[in-house]
Amino acid sequence: MHREGDLAEIVSGLEHPPRAEILLGHREEPGEDDVEALARLALAHDLAPRRNLLAPKAPRDLVQPLAGEAGEQLHARELGHRGGNEPGHAPILPVVGELRGWRWCPRCREELRGDESRVECPACGFVFYASSKVTAGALVVDDEGRVLLARRAAEPDRGKWDIPGGFLEEGEHPIDGLKRELREETGLEVEPLDWLGVWMDVYGGDSAAEATLNFYWTARALSGEASPADDVDDLRWFAPDELPETDELAFVNVPLVLAEWRCRSGS
Repeated sequence: MHREGDLAEIVSGLEHPPRAEILLGHREEPGEDDVEALARLALAHDLAPRRNLLAPKAPRDLVQPLAGEAGEQLHARELGHRGGNEPGHAPILPVVGELRGWRWCPRCREELRGDESRVECPACGFVFYASSKVTAGALVVDDEGRVLLARRAAEPDRGKWDIPGGFLEEGEHPIDGLKRELREETGLEVEPLDWLGVWMDVYGGDSAAEATLNFYWTARALSGEASPADDVDDLRWFAPDELPETDELAFVNVPLVLAEWRCRSGS
């Protein structure tokens, strides 16, 4: 599950619109342990004003499975209602300034130099680059075609339904991270099946929100009994036509991922 404590101390802010096309790492011959190259993501727009959706455009030969001063609190900024398609929907923040507000070096407390993409400490040599935080999640589907969703026990979006998964640890392969998170949150050992795609989002709607890059697969349970744990307080199987309403789902990307899954499954 996405945990607020896993994030660095940063401040959100949007100044530039997202690029119309994003190129992810593409290599002709991925290594045996590499995640298969996604290649390109096209930025699509739905009918709601200023609402953005990343729709994966995979190549034909894609193989499946692939800071401010101490104690300083900056002002919060609300995202507005999440994920609605209604006219006049509040704008979503697709880009977050991870380094906005960083002034002091976290190692030696000297003043940092740089901008919102890179900061450097002239005293100790500390360097930090702004980046999106990567997550991996799975839509676990049972023999009846139902999908397993997890109800969040912590902010952001406490009490809303989420796709099981969470942030990758440093150096962790996305498939390993997916399996670990599903084991921690649901008690299930799972096998990833089909690649669904990558969706961009932000983690929360206040001044600590960071940009996220969210990888999703479908999966099947190999063993274990589904039981909520970690930062999940409930698990439930949902038929494709009985999914929670959009305002009951966590984050912006979750209803979009579920819609993509329903489309592919023909439901």
